[in-house]
Amino acid sequence: MEKIEFESKKLPDDNSLEDLRDEVEELKRKEDDGEVTSGHFMDINVDDLTEGDLGLYDKLKREELTSDEINEYLENNDLNESGKNFIAFLKNKLAIQVGRRELEEMMAQREK
Repeated sequence: MEKIEFESKKLPDDNSLEDLRDEVEELKRKEDDGEVTSGHFMDINVDDLTEGDLGLYDKLKREELTSDEINEYLENNDLNESGKNFIAFLKNKLAIQVGRRELEEMMAQREK
């Protein structure tokens, strides 16, 4: 089973909505082929992804996204099924990032 990885930690100016759509389309293909099993991509229509989604995605890739930002985005946007699935993916990836950071901090404290 392949781990879902981001292509790179590009700066927002380097990443376009089309790049995001291409990357999600590739993840959809991998999910369909059984290479990844997130369960989020099969129901995403990449044409429904927005600049707002791109902004959150870029922040996630740079490990700067917070759960408060996701919640604010959810409150201020009426999302269709594609948007909801994409946000679910972002939330899961954010939880992994936060968990990894906390584990690294705990390990660093033990080494002191």
